[in-house]
Amino acid sequence: MMDKKKTKAFLRLENTLSRDRLSVGDEFFELLLKDAEKFLSEYAELVGYPEINVEKKSGKFEITITASATRLKNAYSGEKTL
Repeated sequence: MMDKKKTKAFLRLENTLSRDRLSVGDEFFELLLKDAEKFLSEYAELVGYPEINVEKKSGKFEITITASATRLKNAYSGEKTL
């Protein structure tokens, strides 16, 4: 069984290899991450940055966004966010 540090390193390597197979540049993922963070922060107080994984399966792209938040914002309360 791998320890957490090795597991995270393995996942980063796996994501890098997946990105190479998708034939998109790092700029694509940077913009996607920035947009996901902006969108999610409208609805929640995020802890850190979202994580994004894109895989090509059966000719389609599977996009997974994972984020942690300390609380959800009430969208109907008129609460303003920056």
